[in-house]
Amino acid sequence: MTPPQAARILAELQEHSPRFVRVWELQEVARYGDCKTILHPELGHIDVDAQLLYTENRAQTLVALCPCPAPPAPSPARPPVQAPPRTCSPRSSTRSTTAS
Repeated sequence: MTPPQAARILAELQEHSPRFVRVWELQEVARYGDCKTILHPELGHIDVDAQLLYTENRAQTLVALCPCPAPPAPSPARPPVQAPPRTCSPRSSTRSTTAS
């Protein structure tokens, strides 16, 4: 559907249905999302954003899997922030390592 076709349908609905006008003005959409990882046999792990759209009576569900956006690239004027190095002390052992 092209934008002009959608605009014609919208205008017609608004002209003939006061209820449609009220609902359209609310701009309420039920959207539920979840991050998922798909294991593709050739590409490996793919992170996707699963968007679930339901009909009003929940009789039907549309599941749209969209690739997760890549993290933004660091700006040349602002280098990436690095976490301070972790300082882990070796665990002390309660067992003796000398042979008896």
